[in-house]
Amino acid sequence: MVDEPKVARLVRRLPEDFCGKIVHLAIDGHIVRVITNVGTFDLRMRFSDAVDEVSEITGICAHRSHWVALAEIAETITVKGRPFLVLSNGDMVPVSRKYEPDLGVLGVL
Repeated sequence: MVDEPKVARLVRRLPEDFCGKIVHLAIDGHIVRVITNVGTFDLRMRFSDAVDEVSEITGICAHRSHWVALAEIAETITVKGRPFLVLSNGDMVPVSRKYEPDLGVLGVL
């Protein structure tokens, strides 16, 4: 019996024909933006609930309003002394001081 790959629970909230991968989550007011390799989807939900619903994907919060899938981090850069994650889709995500140690332990920073 072959194990099927785990799919994030959040995918159930996306269009039925979605067949991409989640790159990162970002919050904009009361809307969670689900940024994928095939487009962006807006969901009205709490950010903490969205992060919980992607727990099947190895990822981490880089900022209070950004969660990233670790596999989608292409590089890290510094802009005006602050670290940013550059993702596979070209998006730049800021890293807050609060989350720097966690990313350092993972070898990302």
